Amino acid sequence: MSIYVKDAELLLLPLIGGLSKAHHDWKNLFDGWGMIEWSFPIGETMFWSGMILAAAGLYLGIKNVISEYRIGITASNETISS
Repeated sequence: MSIYVKDAELLLLPLIGGLSKAHHDWKNLFDGWGMIEWSFPIGETMFWSGMILAAAGLYLGIKNVISEYRIGITASNETISS
């Protein structure tokens, strides 16, 4: 979505369904708010926020798998020892 937010001022990307540039939702929103010059910085913020959230989710997922794997190995070793 961030790519369409960043495109609100330049209107270079094609719209879904072949709609005209007048139907660019983000341009209409930013124009209505009087913030069209902020479309690119806001789009960049959205992009990098998404990247950070995706990286954090990946990190936490991998951390959880490793933790569960270690717990499983510890439980197996305790069963074998007893």
